[in-house]
Amino acid sequence: MDLNVNNNINVKGDSSEFFFSAKAETAKESVIEKKWLSFVAGRKSDFEFIYQSYHQHLFNYGMHLCSDRELVKDCIQDAFVTLVKNKNDIKKAASIKFYLFKCFKRKIINSIKKKRDLTLHQADVSRDNFMLGVTNQFHEIEETLSADLKKQLKDTINALPNAQREAIILYFYEGMDYKQIAVLMNMTRVKSARALIYRALSSISQKLNPA
Repeated sequence: MDLNVNNNINVKGDSSEFFFSAKAETAKESVIEKKWLSFVAGRKSDFEFIYQSYHQHLFNYGMHLCSDRELVKDCIQDAFVTLVKNKNDIKKAASIKFYLFKCFKRKIINSIKKKRDLTLHQADVSRDNFMLGVTNQFHEIEETLSADLKKQLKDTINALPNAQREAIILYFYEGMDYKQIAVLMNMTRVKSARALIYRALSSISQKLNPA
């Protein structure tokens, strides 16, 4: 598997290209947009589709941040409740996912602060749980990879430092842009998010292609 900065990993300007990339616009997102607008207009039944579309993504992300499964589940429910309460303030469906992730992470952090035995980015976090269910963006690519290469890539990403792994997952698996990642990771500058992803990609390349 040839991953090098000058070939399949290419980072320059304001865009990053990996040997796979998250698609900003997908058929699913188009459906979600329609469902969201319908829900805001008063069709409550369409909210179930939105919930089913994002709750697994939130759970995976939450298990990366904290190993308390019940706390993560509670925060997911709270995030969706907050979304419903503020539905009229969210005019564009494209902002739903980011809104949910931002709200969810804030709730996770606040909940962890109340529990002295928990910390953000716990060392014993279940990384396998975090990686489950986030492959929708990469289904076509994963079909072309052997089982060994899939495991190698997964293990390499999981071995990254917490911040790098979070940034990679948010960018490539969840389709967040640099500005959104900077906000989610409490960075003051957008270029900090871009630099973090670059370092992560360089590390992945070195581990997959040792000298």
